[in-house]
Order: sequence, then structure tokens, then C-alpha cells
Amino acid sequence: MAYAIGTLSGYAFIVGRDDNKVFDMHSLVHLATRIWVGRHGRTIQTARDVIQRLSEIFPSDDYENQGLWREYLPHVLRVLRGNEGADMEDRYKLQFWVGRCLQVDGRIKEAAKCLEECYGWRKNHLPEDHSNRLTSQHVLARAYLANGQVKQAVEMLEHLVAIQETILAEDHPNRLASQHELARAYLANGQVKQAVEILEYIVVIRETILAEDHPNRLISQHVLAGAYLANGQVKQAVEMLEHVVAIQETILAEDHPDRLASQHELAGAYLANGQIKQAVEMLEHVVVIREIVLAEDHPNRLASQHELA
Repeated sequence: MAYAIGTLSGYAFIVGRDDNKVFDMHSLVHLATRIWVGRHGRTIQTARDVIQRLSEIFPSDDYENQGLWREYLPHVLRVLRGNEGADMEDRYKLQFWVGRCLQVDGRIKEAAKCLEECYGWRKNHLPEDHSNRLTSQHVLARAYLANGQVKQAVEMLEHLVAIQETILAEDHPNRLASQHELARAYLANGQVKQAVEILEYIVVIRETILAEDHPNRLISQHVLAGAYLANGQVKQAVEMLEHVVAIQETILAEDHPDRLASQHELAGAYLANGQIKQAVEMLEHVVVIREIVLAEDHPNRLASQHELA
């Protein structure tokens, strides 16, 4: 690899950046390479090799991987625009993670498109209760919810939960995660009582099986507090969110998305409870951080600015 990179650099086909861990290729060199590959009848195989390799190395949507997936995304999206590898499972594994990362970055429409293609392939090739098919269904429903396609999200999640209730134990993490997501969809659809019911049930189970600072336990409490708020149970919402925020401030970085989301929600609860000064203080803090870490058009940044105003 060192010899190959040295040769390419020697002819200026690629140019290393400061740390020489990333290399840039001029667009004309890129075009010439594609033409050469095409003339030798290797376009399809090369694309398939690239898809397979990218599916192995593309990172998950964990917060710590954000810098890495942003470096890969332009290359991956270019490969996925073609039809090569349409029969490859690796292509849809790649689309799954790309869709999840795009959603975290607030690129919701692109995320939904990737996740639809992934779910479409898995629906046609995997049995109804296969874990990969169910996971794709769950993640696509989340993207629909973020994209305002609330009815599709509700329908998909109700179907998913019905299947998982027949094959998974009551306290299985995947079953609880889908019920949690269905409750969020019910909230967005105005079915507040159903949402509160499901979330109270989930919180009780997670409080018995998970540590106090476990992310899944905290997120369920966070969403239940939002449901309480929508249901007019303001004091319960404030109490629960203060508890969540207090724990997250001890275990998560200041700019962690989950911590910012809980602070945003707590500020909304303070507003509903007439605690205006606390709400303004907290939202100013959230807005400052989100303006640093999120793009100008990211939905979460806009939501915090809106709430602060």
C-alpha cells in the first residue's frame, strides 16, 4: 500500500492532506480512471468490490463516529447512486447504516430513501420475523416519523410490535425499543393516552432491569415526560426531566445529542410550568451549543431556536 500510494503521489494522481491520512484526487484523474475501468470491462466488478469493502468499514451511527462517517458519506452516496450490486446483501447493509447516519445529521429525506431501499430488499428476501428485516422496519418507521409521515410510521410500528410480541420476551430490548418508538408515533399522531400507557409500562420494566444511568432507561423517561407534558401532567414532566438531565450531565459530554435533547425538553416543561427564567436560561445554553455542532438547517438546531424565541 505504501508503494502504491507513493507511486500515485509521485505522479500527482493523488495529493495528501496535512496528516497524509486522507488523499484528494483531481476530478479529471477520477474521470480518466473511470474511463480506463470501463474500457477494460471492469466497471460492474469494480463497483461491487467497492460496495463490499465499504459495507465492511462504514461506521455505525454512534455519536463518537460522526467525524468518520462524514468523511465516507460523499463516496458512499456516489456508489449507491448506480445500479451496480442491486443483488448484493452488502449493498443494503451499507444503505442501512448510511440511512441511520444521514438521519442523525438531519438529512431526513435522504435517510428515508436509503432506508426504504434497504427495507424493500429485506422484505423480499427475508422472512417476516427475521431480525434484520424487523430492524430495518423499525429504523424506517423512525425516519418516517422524523419526515412527518406519521401515519405510515404508526402503521409500520403497530405491525412490528404485533410480530415481536409473539416471538420476544416481555423485557427483550428490541421489543421494548419498538414499543417505545410506537409510543412516540402515537404522540405525534395525537394519540396521547395510548402513548402515556405504553411509556409508563416501558419505564416500569426498564427501571427493574437497567441501571439508573442506562441510555435506554433515560430515553424512555425522557419520552414519557414529553407525553405527560402533552397530557397536561406538567409537574410530573418537570420532575422526571430534571432527574434525567441531572444524570446525563454527569455521564455525557456537554454537546452530546441526548443531553441537549433532554435539556430542550426540560426547558419546554419549565415554560408550561410558568418557570420562564429557567426555560430561557436553558434554551440559550442549548442554542449556543447546537449552533456550534449542527448545520444551519438541522431540524434540532431550528427547533431550539424556535423554542427560545
